[in-house]
Amino acid sequence: MEQQKSTTKRYFFPLLALLLTFSGAGIGWFSAEKITTPQWTSHAQVEAPKVADLGNYYSLANIYYLIKGEVGNGTSVDNLILNNVYSEFKRQLISPDTRQNFLNENEVVKQIAHQQNQPVALIAMHLLDKFTFDESAQRLSFTLENPEQAKTILAEFIQFTSTKARNELNTDLIVKWKILFQQVKQSAENHLGAIQQGNQIAQQDWSGKLNLMRSVQPLDDKLQAFRFIQSPTVPLVAEKAPYQRLFTAIGGGLGFLISLLFCCKGCRRKKTIE
Repeated sequence: MEQQKSTTKRYFFPLLALLLTFSGAGIGWFSAEKITTPQWTSHAQVEAPKVADLGNYYSLANIYYLIKGEVGNGTSVDNLILNNVYSEFKRQLISPDTRQNFLNENEVVKQIAHQQNQPVALIAMHLLDKFTFDESAQRLSFTLENPEQAKTILAEFIQFTSTKARNELNTDLIVKWKILFQQVKQSAENHLGAIQQGNQIAQQDWSGKLNLMRSVQPLDDKLQAFRFIQSPTVPLVAEKAPYQRLFTAIGGGLGFLISLLFCCKGCRRKKTIE
Protein backbone atom coordinates (compact mmCIF):
# COMPACT_ATOMS: atom_id res chain seq x y z
CA MET A 1 0.00 0.00 0.00
CA GLU A 2 2.79 2.40 0.91
CA GLN A 3 4.61 1.46 -2.28
CA GLN A 4 1.47 2.25 -4.32
CA LYS A 5 1.18 5.71 -2.67
CA SER A 6 4.86 6.37 -3.37
CA THR A 7 4.44 5.47 -7.02
CA THR A 8 1.39 7.73 -7.30
CA LYS A 9 3.27 10.67 -5.78
CA ARG A 10 6.22 10.05 -8.05
CA TYR A 11 4.12 10.45 -11.22
CA PHE A 12 1.68 13.05 -9.89
CA PHE A 13 3.82 16.16 -10.37
CA PRO A 14 5.16 15.24 -13.85
CA LEU A 15 1.60 14.56 -15.00
CA LEU A 16 0.42 17.79 -13.38
CA ALA A 17 3.21 19.70 -15.14
CA LEU A 18 2.23 18.24 -18.51
CA LEU A 19 -1.46 18.93 -17.92
CA LEU A 20 -0.96 22.55 -16.87
CA THR A 21 1.57 23.22 -19.65
CA PHE A 22 -0.71 21.92 -22.39
CA SER A 23 -3.73 23.61 -20.83
CA GLY A 24 -1.89 26.94 -20.71
CA ALA A 25 -0.73 26.51 -24.31
CA GLY A 26 -4.30 25.77 -25.40
CA ILE A 27 -5.64 28.79 -23.57
CA GLY A 28 -2.97 30.97 -25.19
CA TRP A 29 -3.79 29.57 -28.64
CA PHE A 30 -7.53 30.21 -28.39
CA SER A 31 -7.04 33.56 -26.67
CA ALA A 32 -5.02 34.80 -29.65
CA GLU A 33 -7.90 33.87 -31.96
CA LYS A 34 -10.55 35.45 -29.72
CA ILE A 35 -8.87 38.82 -29.16
CA THR A 36 -7.82 39.36 -32.80
CA THR A 37 -10.01 39.91 -35.86
CA PRO A 38 -9.57 37.29 -38.61
CA GLN A 39 -7.40 38.48 -41.49
CA TRP A 40 -8.03 37.46 -45.11
CA THR A 41 -5.36 37.52 -47.83
CA SER A 42 -6.12 37.78 -51.53
CA HIS A 43 -3.42 36.65 -53.96
CA ALA A 44 -2.62 37.35 -57.61
CA GLN A 45 0.22 36.15 -59.84
CA VAL A 46 1.55 38.22 -62.74
CA GLU A 47 4.06 37.97 -65.57
CA ALA A 48 5.61 40.17 -68.24
CA PRO A 49 3.29 41.41 -71.00
CA LYS A 50 3.37 40.33 -74.64
CA VAL A 51 3.82 42.60 -77.66
CA ALA A 52 0.05 42.55 -78.24
CA ASP A 53 -0.49 44.10 -74.79
CA LEU A 54 1.51 47.27 -75.52
CA GLY A 55 -0.71 49.09 -77.99
CA ASN A 56 1.18 51.45 -80.30
CA TYR A 57 3.75 52.09 -77.57
CA TYR A 58 5.47 49.06 -79.04
CA SER A 59 5.64 50.59 -82.53
CA LEU A 60 7.10 53.88 -81.33
CA ALA A 61 9.57 52.25 -78.96
CA ASN A 62 10.59 49.80 -81.67
CA ILE A 63 11.34 52.59 -84.14
CA TYR A 64 13.11 54.62 -81.47
CA TYR A 65 15.53 51.82 -80.54
CA LEU A 66 16.16 50.84 -84.16
CA ILE A 67 17.05 54.42 -85.15
CA LYS A 68 18.97 55.03 -81.94
CA GLY A 69 20.94 51.82 -82.44
CA GLU A 70 21.14 51.06 -78.71
CA VAL A 71 20.27 47.36 -78.97
CA GLY A 72 23.20 45.00 -78.69
CA ASN A 73 24.73 41.99 -76.94
CA GLY A 74 22.29 39.61 -78.61
CA THR A 75 19.21 41.32 -77.10
CA SER A 76 16.28 41.69 -79.47
CA VAL A 77 14.32 44.93 -79.66
CA ASP A 78 11.17 43.10 -78.56
CA ASN A 79 12.84 41.69 -75.44
CA LEU A 80 14.32 45.06 -74.57
CA ILE A 81 10.93 46.79 -74.82
CA LEU A 82 9.03 44.09 -72.91
CA ASN A 83 11.65 43.95 -70.15
CA ASN A 84 11.61 47.74 -69.77
CA VAL A 85 7.82 47.81 -69.53
CA TYR A 86 7.62 45.01 -66.98
CA SER A 87 10.48 46.42 -64.91
CA GLU A 88 8.65 49.75 -64.66
CA PHE A 89 5.46 47.92 -63.63
CA LYS A 90 7.28 46.08 -60.83
CA ARG A 91 9.02 49.26 -59.74
CA GLN A 92 5.65 50.94 -59.32
CA LEU A 93 4.23 47.82 -57.67
CA ILE A 94 6.65 48.01 -54.74
CA SER A 95 6.83 51.81 -54.57
CA PRO A 96 5.54 53.13 -51.19
CA ASP A 97 4.43 56.34 -52.93
CA THR A 98 2.37 54.43 -55.50
CA ARG A 99 0.73 52.37 -52.77
CA GLN A 100 0.05 55.43 -50.63
CA ASN A 101 -1.47 57.39 -53.53
CA PHE A 102 -3.67 54.45 -54.47
CA LEU A 103 -4.94 53.89 -50.94
CA ASN A 104 -5.66 57.60 -50.44
CA GLU A 105 -7.81 57.66 -53.57
CA ASN A 106 -9.48 54.24 -53.32
CA GLU A 107 -13.25 54.23 -52.70
CA VAL A 108 -13.21 51.05 -50.59
CA VAL A 109 -10.58 52.57 -48.31
CA LYS A 110 -12.70 55.70 -48.02
CA GLN A 111 -15.69 53.54 -47.00
CA ILE A 112 -13.61 51.79 -44.33
CA ALA A 113 -12.40 55.16 -43.00
CA HIS A 114 -16.00 56.42 -42.87
CA GLN A 115 -17.20 53.30 -41.03
CA GLN A 116 -14.39 53.61 -38.48
CA ASN A 117 -14.78 57.40 -38.24
CA GLN A 118 -11.09 57.83 -39.04
CA PRO A 119 -9.21 60.03 -41.55
CA VAL A 120 -8.61 58.34 -44.90
CA ALA A 121 -4.89 59.12 -44.67
CA LEU A 122 -4.66 57.30 -41.33
CA ILE A 123 -6.40 54.17 -42.65
CA ALA A 124 -4.24 54.29 -45.79
CA MET A 125 -1.10 54.44 -43.67
CA HIS A 126 -2.31 51.45 -41.65
CA LEU A 127 -2.99 49.43 -44.82
CA LEU A 128 0.29 50.31 -46.53
CA ASP A 129 2.13 47.26 -45.18
CA LYS A 130 -0.75 44.94 -46.03
CA PHE A 131 0.66 44.66 -49.56
CA THR A 132 3.40 42.10 -50.16
CA PHE A 133 5.17 41.12 -53.37
CA ASP A 134 7.09 37.87 -53.74
CA GLU A 135 9.65 38.62 -56.47
CA SER A 136 10.62 34.97 -57.02
CA ALA A 137 7.01 33.83 -57.55
CA GLN A 138 5.82 37.14 -59.07
CA ARG A 139 2.99 36.94 -56.54
CA LEU A 140 1.22 39.95 -55.08
CA SER A 141 -0.92 39.73 -51.93
CA PHE A 142 -3.13 42.01 -49.88
CA THR A 143 -4.54 41.31 -46.40
CA LEU A 144 -7.69 42.79 -44.92
CA GLU A 145 -10.41 41.97 -42.39
CA ASN A 146 -13.01 41.57 -45.16
CA PRO A 147 -12.26 38.92 -47.84
CA GLU A 148 -14.34 40.54 -50.58
CA GLN A 149 -12.76 43.94 -49.96
CA ALA A 150 -9.30 42.36 -49.94
CA LYS A 151 -9.89 40.97 -53.42
CA THR A 152 -11.39 44.22 -54.72
CA ILE A 153 -8.57 46.40 -53.41
CA LEU A 154 -5.89 44.06 -54.78
CA ALA A 155 -7.47 43.98 -58.26
CA GLU A 156 -7.87 47.76 -58.34
CA PHE A 157 -4.32 48.31 -57.09
CA ILE A 158 -2.86 46.17 -59.87
CA GLN A 159 -4.76 48.14 -62.52
CA PHE A 160 -3.80 51.42 -60.84
CA THR A 161 -0.16 50.35 -60.92
CA SER A 162 -0.36 49.36 -64.58
CA THR A 163 -1.85 52.78 -65.43
CA LYS A 164 0.86 54.51 -63.41
CA ALA A 165 3.55 52.49 -65.22
CA ARG A 166 1.96 53.30 -68.61
CA ASN A 167 1.97 57.03 -67.87
CA GLU A 168 5.62 56.93 -66.77
CA LEU A 169 6.66 54.89 -69.82
CA ASN A 170 4.74 57.13 -72.23
CA THR A 171 6.17 60.31 -70.71
CA ASP A 172 9.71 58.93 -70.84
CA LEU A 173 9.34 57.79 -74.45
CA ILE A 174 7.87 61.14 -75.53
CA VAL A 175 10.83 63.02 -74.07
CA LYS A 176 13.38 60.67 -75.66
CA TRP A 177 11.47 60.68 -78.97
CA LYS A 178 11.51 64.49 -79.19
CA ILE A 179 15.26 64.60 -78.56
CA LEU A 180 15.94 61.92 -81.17
CA PHE A 181 13.57 63.55 -83.68
CA GLN A 182 15.47 66.84 -83.45
CA GLN A 183 18.77 65.03 -83.92
CA VAL A 184 17.51 63.13 -86.99
CA LYS A 185 15.89 66.27 -88.42
CA GLN A 186 19.08 68.30 -88.06
CA SER A 187 21.10 65.52 -89.70
CA ALA A 188 18.62 65.24 -92.59
CA GLU A 189 18.51 69.01 -93.12
CA ASN A 190 22.28 69.26 -93.21
CA HIS A 191 22.26 67.92 -96.78
CA LEU A 192 24.87 70.41 -98.03
CA GLY A 193 27.53 68.94 -95.79
CA ALA A 194 26.62 65.45 -96.85
CA ILE A 195 26.66 66.34 -100.58
CA GLN A 196 29.95 68.26 -100.30
CA GLN A 197 31.53 65.19 -98.73
CA GLY A 198 30.13 63.01 -101.50
CA ASN A 199 28.01 61.11 -98.97
CA GLN A 200 24.58 61.21 -100.62
CA ILE A 201 23.76 57.70 -99.32
CA ALA A 202 24.11 58.95 -95.72
CA GLN A 203 21.82 61.89 -96.58
CA GLN A 204 19.18 59.54 -97.98
CA ASP A 205 19.49 57.38 -94.86
CA TRP A 206 18.79 60.33 -92.54
CA SER A 207 15.86 61.48 -94.68
CA GLY A 208 14.41 57.96 -94.53
CA LYS A 209 14.71 57.94 -90.75
CA LEU A 210 13.02 61.32 -90.51
CA ASN A 211 10.13 60.19 -92.74
CA LEU A 212 9.77 57.05 -90.64
CA MET A 213 9.54 59.05 -87.43
CA ARG A 214 6.99 61.39 -89.00
CA SER A 215 4.77 58.51 -90.13
CA VAL A 216 3.99 57.07 -86.69
CA GLN A 217 0.68 57.44 -84.85
CA PRO A 218 0.53 59.22 -81.46
CA LEU A 219 0.75 57.15 -78.30
CA ASP A 220 -2.53 55.59 -77.20
CA ASP A 221 -3.67 54.43 -73.76
CA LYS A 222 -3.77 50.70 -74.53
CA LEU A 223 -0.48 49.70 -72.93
CA GLN A 224 -1.01 46.95 -70.33
CA ALA A 225 2.23 46.55 -68.39
CA PHE A 226 1.60 42.98 -67.16
CA ARG A 227 -0.37 39.79 -67.68
CA PHE A 228 -2.25 37.75 -65.13
CA ILE A 229 -1.18 34.20 -64.44
CA GLN A 230 -3.77 34.18 -61.68
CA SER A 231 -6.30 36.96 -61.17
CA PRO A 232 -6.99 38.23 -57.62
CA THR A 233 -8.99 35.68 -55.66
CA VAL A 234 -11.50 35.92 -52.82
CA PRO A 235 -9.73 34.17 -49.88
CA LEU A 236 -11.62 31.20 -48.44
CA VAL A 237 -9.45 30.60 -45.37
CA ALA A 238 -8.48 33.24 -42.82
CA GLU A 239 -4.85 33.80 -41.89
CA LYS A 240 -3.60 32.57 -38.53
CA ALA A 241 -4.08 35.06 -35.73
CA PRO A 242 -1.05 37.34 -35.22
CA TYR A 243 1.23 36.33 -32.34
CA GLN A 244 -0.63 33.02 -32.00
CA ARG A 245 2.61 31.12 -31.47
CA LEU A 246 3.77 33.71 -28.95
CA PHE A 247 0.52 33.48 -26.99
CA THR A 248 0.75 29.69 -27.08
CA ALA A 249 4.31 29.75 -25.77
CA ILE A 250 3.42 32.23 -23.02
CA GLY A 251 0.40 30.15 -21.98
CA GLY A 252 2.44 26.97 -21.92
CA GLY A 253 5.21 28.67 -19.94
CA LEU A 254 2.76 29.98 -17.35
CA GLY A 255 1.21 26.55 -17.01
CA PHE A 256 4.62 25.03 -16.44
CA LEU A 257 5.51 27.67 -13.83
CA ILE A 258 2.27 27.01 -11.97
CA SER A 259 3.07 23.31 -11.94
CA LEU A 260 6.51 24.11 -10.46
CA LEU A 261 4.82 26.12 -7.69
CA PHE A 262 2.61 23.15 -6.86
CA CYS A 263 5.70 20.93 -6.86
CA CYS A 264 7.56 23.25 -4.49
CA LYS A 265 4.58 23.41 -2.13
CA GLY A 266 4.32 19.65 -2.18
CA CYS A 267 7.99 19.25 -1.34
CA ARG A 268 7.72 21.70 1.56
CA ARG A 269 4.67 19.97 2.93
CA LYS A 270 6.47 16.63 2.72
CA LYS A 271 9.48 18.00 4.65
CA THR A 272 7.16 19.48 7.31
CA ILE A 273 5.44 16.14 7.82
CA GLU A 274 8.78 14.34 8.06
